Amino acid sequence: MVNHKDIRSESTIGALQCCSYILALMMLGFGLMFLTAHPHIGLTTIPRPIPIIMPSILGIDAWDFIFPGCAFYLTWRARVLHKVNLAHLVCAGVWGVFGLLWCAGGMFLSYNFFFGVGLLAMFIAALHITISQVWFFEGVQ
Repeated sequence: MVNHKDIRSESTIGALQCCSYILALMMLGFGLMFLTAHPHIGLTTIPRPIPIIMPSILGIDAWDFIFPGCAFYLTWRARVLHKVNLAHLVCAGVWGVFGLLWCAGGMFLSYNFFFGVGLLAMFIAALHITISQVWFFEGVQ
């Protein structure tokens, strides 16, 4: 006799893993976009406004290593199925802080794309929080 609840649970976990991998890939791509926007690479598309929006440490933008670092952390946690909801909450925090900073920068500097990207980032943070709840309700801590 087949227990349908177990089959549904395993397929839900698999779907959640795929969703986590896609969100991690999106976060990695977003971080690499910042990395390739440096003048020494030649793809300068992001204007450099105030340091609060683009914080840097020793000349390296913080977003250059925060976004890829969180992407690898989320991928690792989704792979081992341990503390996945925590990884999503960390990613939500990064997206949320990024979104708030860029929305504020867009309002004060009158750059529409800063505000738009910040607003999108806050929606992505909400998505991570929601997926974290689903992981929690599926029993994966």
